[in-house]
Amino acid sequence: MDAILYLILIGVLLALAIAANMALRERERNLHYLVVVALALLNAIVATFGLLYMVIGISPDLAEGMLETDIDRGYALVGGVLFLITGIVSSLLLFDRVRVAIAGWFPRLRQPEQFIATVPTTSSLERQADNPFEMPSTLPELPSRVVYRGELRGFDPHNTVHMLAMVISFLFIGTQIAGFAAGGGLSGYAEDAGISWGSLGIQFILMTLVPIVGVGLLTRRSLGEILERLGFHRLTVESIGVGVVVAVGAFVWLFIVAIIWSQLVPPDVLEEQTEASEAISESINTIWLVLAVAITSSVGEEIAFRGALQPIFGFWWTAIIFTFAHIQYTLTPATVIIFGVAIALGWLRRRYNLYAAITAHFLYNFVQLLLALFFG
Repeated sequence: MDAILYLILIGVLLALAIAANMALRERERNLHYLVVVALALLNAIVATFGLLYMVIGISPDLAEGMLETDIDRGYALVGGVLFLITGIVSSLLLFDRVRVAIAGWFPRLRQPEQFIATVPTTSSLERQADNPFEMPSTLPELPSRVVYRGELRGFDPHNTVHMLAMVISFLFIGTQIAGFAAGGGLSGYAEDAGISWGSLGIQFILMTLVPIVGVGLLTRRSLGEILERLGFHRLTVESIGVGVVVAVGAFVWLFIVAIIWSQLVPPDVLEEQTEASEAISESINTIWLVLAVAITSSVGEEIAFRGALQPIFGFWWTAIIFTFAHIQYTLTPATVIIFGVAIALGWLRRRYNLYAAITAHFLYNFVQLLLALFFG
């Protein structure tokens, strides 16, 4: 059932991405409003979940009459409030004035360089071919067109695709945090934590196909333009080498934070904080699953975060979104570690290309999972 719901969600997001891009291409405001209405419905669903969890938390007797549940009342109430806040804030982001008001939080919009190209008319070319020595009495006004070089960067509050990216990102992070709270926090997450081939495949589709369509595939850009937009350019030995060096640096950062954190908290607290990550590691019990997780997570997450989102929301906000996306490590040393790694990956994307970021991300995940598989 969960897989079917995720596939339905992916289909909805793909449809919204196509509609948002068509609204830009055709300058069609009706499509823009269609995307706004669809997002408003998603926000309403999230807010309804919040109200339901709040009912469970406030009145368990009434909740038992509605559905069978053994959710802790305290966790349900906190999760419900967070779901409701997520739905409300996401709804506010649908208003142009709200996005204009917060546009200063994000990188300043940089329009692509433009110039005027003139093209002689066919009739004038034909006349000159017939009699190259004849000069026309009046020179015709040559048609012109605006040609753009480069890529639009930064956040545009009036851009339908940027609005979609902002709302979906906030919904994703908000529902992650709310679901984490409603499910019992770290202890509750650890009970259901694990990786399977099915969940891995669905997550990979979500992280790759939706962003690729979101940046214009099938609507505004060719495949080559899509790859350039995401950062798949200038593949060099240097970029791969720098990715390897950054991966080594990430491991050093991991050990430093882990050692410091282990000295600051009691052993029983540290054991509780690492329970979820240990449960995930234990579910990855074959070399093939280790390889699959390392590849899909590095390629999928880099396309989604550094490839699609970073050019819009910038270096720091993308790192924050990436960190909160790994909600299973909240309030643990891994939160600090992931934020540091996200900064390094963002720098690789900005300074080199997405190949460098994927290389560092893959090695960072693969080596850790491999060590966990063979040494526990």
